[in-house]
Amino acid sequence: MRRVWLVLAALVATTGLALGAAVWFGVPLDGGPLRQIPLGQPVSVTLPERGAMFWVTTEGGHVSCDVVGAQPERGLSMLGLPDQSLSVRADGRTWHAAMLLTASPPGDYLLTCTSNETALAAAEAPLVRDLSTRAVALLAAAVLTVAGLAAAAIVALRRGVSGRGWPSALPEAARDSSPDQPR
Repeated sequence: MRRVWLVLAALVATTGLALGAAVWFGVPLDGGPLRQIPLGQPVSVTLPERGAMFWVTTEGGHVSCDVVGAQPERGLSMLGLPDQSLSVRADGRTWHAAMLLTASPPGDYLLTCTSNETALAAAEAPLVRDLSTRAVALLAAAVLTVAGLAAAAIVALRRGVSGRGWPSALPEAARDSSPDQPR
């Protein structure tokens, strides 16, 4: 039974370390590959359920998009991202998150996008989108890692105590009354 607890503790600690590494090193966590978007020209863009993230090459850049043709039934929502700490490297450049675009219903839309930038790219929105979400994810990763390591240490220490018996400094009566000791 203790081996099961050690394996579970190791899984929890490993999950925490993997999550922490992914968030710390700026992995966009499932954002997908960037696709460059021509500025001022109609282009078909897939807006999935969680939206598309638009990326620019200069931190602080702004993007605006208009739907060409059929409008979404319930609307298009553009959320400018004032906190552009989320960035990725692709095509030899650093791209900074500039806007999250969602549509209801999700699907393919013909968009014309403008920007104060010279380059624009889009990809499915990543799960981690801003500094506060990153901080919470790092805190959760740290808690998972510490909890896993603490659980492993507790299981290992209990195993060591029960395997060796009580320390010899205890009186004989205390050692004999231990519930962990075989009788």
